[in-house]
Amino acid sequence: MSNSRTDSEQVFAVVRNRIPRGEEHVIFATAGQVKDARAWAADCLWEDATGDEIFEMPAAVVVRSVDRHYDGGWTQFVADGSVTV
Repeated sequence: MSNSRTDSEQVFAVVRNRIPRGEEHVIFATAGQVKDARAWAADCLWEDATGDEIFEMPAAVVVRSVDRHYDGGWTQFVADGSVTV
């Protein structure tokens, strides 16, 4: 049986822990959003990861990193239109 979903239709669910309260929240991201998040992260030239390493990271790591480092978190990243569908 073949999967009829395209990359842009694939959805990732990423659990984000809020410290210090320990609350868990789920972030949903399409493959297109993750692709744009990888590009944004690579453009930032993070000290602890090269562009190649960012493109090899699991989607959950990329989304959590954008949530942590983008001003306003993942929600603002999506709202700013920094993503493709």
